Amino acid sequence: MLTPTHDRAVEACLRDVFRDLAHGVHSASQVHTIFTAVMEKSLRVLCDELLEWNASSILQRVPPEILASCLQFLPLPERVRASHVSRHWRSVALAFPPLWGDIIVRSTTRSALALLDAVLPRSGLYPVDFAYFPKEPGASGLLGEIASVLHDHMHHMRTIEWPGSSDYFCFSQPAPMLEIVRFNSDSSLDGSIPDTFLGATAGRLRTLQMEYLGLPQERCPALSTVTRLRGTLPWKPAQTADLRNLFDLFPNVKHLHLRDFHRRHKLPSSPAPSSLEFLVIEASGAGIDFSAVMDGWAHERVRRIDIRAHTLRGDGFAAIMSQVQALDVTIEPSIVFKGSSDTGFTRTVQFGIGGLSPSEFNAAIASHVQALHAAQSISLLKSLTLPLSIWARLIMLPITFPALTEVTLRLPGHDDYGGRDFNFHELRVVLLQLPMLQSMVAEARADYTSIRDIIDDPILKVCQGLMMLMLHAASDHGRRVNVILRCGSEEIHIL
Repeated sequence: MLTPTHDRAVEACLRDVFRDLAHGVHSASQVHTIFTAVMEKSLRVLCDELLEWNASSILQRVPPEILASCLQFLPLPERVRASHVSRHWRSVALAFPPLWGDIIVRSTTRSALALLDAVLPRSGLYPVDFAYFPKEPGASGLLGEIASVLHDHMHHMRTIEWPGSSDYFCFSQPAPMLEIVRFNSDSSLDGSIPDTFLGATAGRLRTLQMEYLGLPQERCPALSTVTRLRGTLPWKPAQTADLRNLFDLFPNVKHLHLRDFHRRHKLPSSPAPSSLEFLVIEASGAGIDFSAVMDGWAHERVRRIDIRAHTLRGDGFAAIMSQVQALDVTIEPSIVFKGSSDTGFTRTVQFGIGGLSPSEFNAAIASHVQALHAAQSISLLKSLTLPLSIWARLIMLPITFPALTEVTLRLPGHDDYGGRDFNFHELRVVLLQLPMLQSMVAEARADYTSIRDIIDDPILKVCQGLMMLMLHAASDHGRRVNVILRCGSEEIHIL
C-alpha cells in the first residue's frame, strides 16, 4: 500500500503534469483531450512496468505443475485461450504435453479443424485420447479433414472415438500406442475393417467397439491383441458371412459382447478361445436356440455368460445353466434367471414378459426349471430363490431337487398377491421332492425394511401358515427344516 508520503508525491506529480500541459489552453475540448492522453499514457506506463516487474521478480509464483493441473480442467478451446494469457502461461502450457493429451472436438466447436491442427503438435509424443462428436449421429461432418490431421499423429494415439468407419485412411497407419477404438457409425455402407487396419501390424489394441460389426476375411495382426470386443451384428443376416472367422481374428478375446443377434445370423462353430471369460449376447428375434448357437464353443469354460432375449427355448436355457449351483429368479421388470457356482462361474438369462399375464409368465418360468430337470442339470442345484407364486406352481410338477438345501421365497405385497392356499399333502410331497432341504426362508419385499413393517400385512399370515405346515410336514418325516422370516437385515427363526 502507498504510504502518506508516496500518496502526496504521486498526487503532486500528476497535478504538475496536467497543469503544464493545460497551461494557456482555453478550449474545453482540448483540455479533455489532454486529460484522456494523460490517463492512457499513465495506464500504459504502469502496465509496462508491471510486466517488467513480473519478468524480473524473484517472488514465488504458482509452481508450473500446479498451473498445468489447473489448466487441465478447462475445455479444449478455453485451454488454448489460457495458454495465450502471458508468456509464462504459454511456456508452462507448452512444457506439459499431458495438457494436450485429452482432446475432445465437436462439430459445433468454432474452427474445430484449425484447433485440432494446432493442438496435436503440442502433445509431442505423449499418448493422446481423442474423440470427435458430430452435431447429429451419423453425420460425416469434418471426418475427412480430421482424418488427414490424425494421419500424421497415429503413432502416439491411445484412444480414438470415431463417428465414422474404419475406411478412413488414417486407420491404415501403424498405431503402436493405440489401445481403444470405438467406431460409432451404424451404417452398413461403411463396409468392413480392411486387411490393412492399423498398418496390418500388432500393437497394443485392447478394446474394439463397432456399431456395425464388419470384419475382414483374412487374419489381421492388429486385431490379434484385442481382449474386449463389442459389436452390433448387421441387420441383414446375409452380411454375416465374415463373422464365422470371429475367433480366428480375435484369438485373445476375453470379453465378447454381441448385440442384435438374430437366429439367421451365422457365428463360429469352432471352440471359443481359452481366454474368453465374459460373454454377452443380446438377441433381437424370438425362438433362438442358444445351445445350437454356442454348440462347439466349449462355453462351459466361460466364467460369465449373459443372455438377453425376447424369448428363450428351454433346451437352450438348460445348456446355459448346466453348471449352476445357486439360482435366483426375479420377474420385474423382466424375467431374469441368475445362476452361479461355487467356483465363481455365473450365468444370467433375461427375457421380456411382454403382454403375458402373471399366470403365463409363472408357467414360462416353471417350464424353464422343468427343462433343467429334463436335462439333468438340476442335480447340482443347492440354493433356489424365487417368488412365492412361482414356487406354488413348481411344487405341482414332478420335479426332484436332489441337492437343494435352501429355498428362499420372495413374498409379494398385499395388492399384487395372487397366491393360493397350501395344504399338508402338498407340503409332504414337497419334502419328498427336496430330500436334502435344510432351510426355508420367507423374504419380504424390498420396501419393507423392518419386521414391524409387515406385522399388519395379510401376506404375513400366509407366510406363517406356510411355515407352520412345513414344520409339521418336516416333523412327520423325522427331519428338521429351519424356517426363517427375513425382512431387510432382520431375521426371525420360527424354529
